[in-house]
Order: sequence, then structure tokens, then C-alpha cells
Amino acid sequence: MARARKGSGARSGWTGRAGKAGLAISLLASGALPPGCGGQERDPYDREVRALEARIESAPSNAALAQKVHRRLSRIRQDPGRFVGEISQRLDAMGLVPLRVPGLFYRSHAWTGADLAGVEAWLGRQVALIETGEVDTVENNATCVSRGVVEATSSGRRAVLFSASKGGAEVETALASEPALASRVAAWIDLVGLLEGTPLTDPGIAEADRAALGLSQATALSISRSARAGKGALLPPRLIAIHVAGFPTADAITPPARAGFERLRALGPNDGFLLLDGFLRAPGRVLILPAADHYLHTPELGPTVVALVSVVLDELAGESEAAIQ
Repeated sequence: MARARKGSGARSGWTGRAGKAGLAISLLASGALPPGCGGQERDPYDREVRALEARIESAPSNAALAQKVHRRLSRIRQDPGRFVGEISQRLDAMGLVPLRVPGLFYRSHAWTGADLAGVEAWLGRQVALIETGEVDTVENNATCVSRGVVEATSSGRRAVLFSASKGGAEVETALASEPALASRVAAWIDLVGLLEGTPLTDPGIAEADRAALGLSQATALSISRSARAGKGALLPPRLIAIHVAGFPTADAITPPARAGFERLRALGPNDGFLLLDGFLRAPGRVLILPAADHYLHTPELGPTVVALVSVVLDELAGESEAAIQ
């Protein structure tokens, strides 16, 4: 049975092990470098990225969310410690339990942040980890997610799920497979989730390319674009789902994401592992982090997630008040 394992604690601000890990939520490896210098975008690829970004952000629900988060960010920068403390207190007061759903290789490469340890710094508290098979299939791990959520909410609380990369596909699969599970989940915050899979593991790729990822054939297939097609979950309106997406231009791709980026470039805007047009069809809302690839190597990640969680808690509180009235 899946066990929800508690983390090792968190320090204030964006420092400490959890804070450092949180700035590098990644799939396979780290090696963060700052994005390239900005300037006028002359590359047709970059113009395509910005056009897609504008299209996603023009959706009224996404635009409203971005506006709320950006307003909250300015206040958080003035006193981050106060906001982190308030978030932790509000989670308890509202009967919410945060849970982490990790990505690939979260045990063997925990230093990359695939275990989402950064969430502990962002929330200022220990956050239980739903233990999944670090290289198991999406379907098998979705069962672990379901069990972990049920166990953590057995006392009547509701979950706030944080997922990364492949963990996003596992959360979505769990919700699609067990519709009743949604009643136990108040919110789902997904970081660069593989909701529509990746062409990098589609059937027909070279065996050497698949082996280089360190994945079995079954696991590679489970996160392929062909396998994920049509498997999206229809979420109930009351479940808040927000997907944080990195939208890098060509010169913002970091070394760990470069090989995947070049392989996917001919298919359109990508973050080095997934195609970005999938966020047009993501269930819920989308919040874009410009100049960040699949590894989310940006100092803006921590403050942005804190602002996002603060906004989500406001929305949940508003729903509770409306239900009482």
C-alpha cells in the first residue's frame, strides 16, 4: 500500500535544502544556468513561442489568475516570511492537507528536486510525500496516488496536491480512473505536468534514445504522447486545478533540456520534454513562467508558487463562505 511519507521540515524564506531543491524541480538532472540575455526576438521559433504564450494567457480565466498572482507577488516580496506562515496556518484552519506527487527518479536523483521538497519551504511546514515507483508506469503510480489521497484524507480533510512532470499525468489518471476521488481533493497545483505525454518516448523512437532516458519500455510508453492521447480527466468545477508551465525561448534552454529541445523543435514550441500546445487543452487554468524550461530553473518559482497558493486559498475560502450562505 502506498504510504504518505512526511518530509524533513522546512526553513523560512527560500533557503535551506528544501528551498534549494524547490528552485530546480526537474525530471532527470540539474545543472541550472541563467537564461540567455534578452533582446528583440528574431528567431521564428521564439515568435511562435510568444504567440502561443499570448494565446494561452488571453483566455479570461488564465488572464484573471495571472493578474491575481502578480498582485500578490508584489506583497510577498516585501515580507515573504509572513505570507509563508499565514499559508501554513490557513491550511490547518481550512481542514486542508498538502501532499506531494513526485516525478521520475525522485529517490535516486532527489538532489534535482524531483521529490518536490521545495514545497516544504514554500508552505513553511512538513508536507507528506506520496511514495510512487520512481520509474514505474503512469497507471501503476496512479493507483499509489489514489491510495495516498484516501489515506491522508480519512479524517475528513481535503487534499491540496502538488505534482511535478510525470506526477501530473499520474494525478490526472487517478482522478479519471476514480471520479469519487475528486471529492477528497480541494486543489491541484501541477508543475510542468506531462498531461499529454511526450513525443520523446513515442513508439518507434530509437532504442538507444529510450535507453538514454533510463526507462523501461512500459514506462516510456505510458508517458508517450500516443498513449496519453484522450486520457484527460473531466474535473468537477469545484476542484481547483492550476498548471504552471515554463515557456522558454531558444536561448533560455538550459543544458539538461537542450537535447530534448532540439529533438522536439521541429514539432513546435516545447520546454525540452513536452510540447507546450498541450496547455491549451489542460483541465483547469494555466499560469506561465516565461524563460523557464522543463527544469524550472528560475528564482521566480518559489515566490510565484507562494503567491499562487495564497490566491488558491482565497478562492477556496470564498467557496466555503458561498456554501454557508
